[in-house]
Amino acid sequence: HIPHVKLAGMLHPGIVGCAPSHELLHEWNRREKILFDSAPN
Repeated sequence: HIPHVKLAGMLHPGIVGCAPSHELLHEWNRREKILFDSAPN
């Protein structure tokens, strides 16, 4: 909060504007699985 400041149209994009594409998510999951499988603990 900023005292004495009003901001119009403070819309939150939610996941619609921030979510990765299916292809990018698949790539991230593939890389994370390789890392996890190399040191699961």
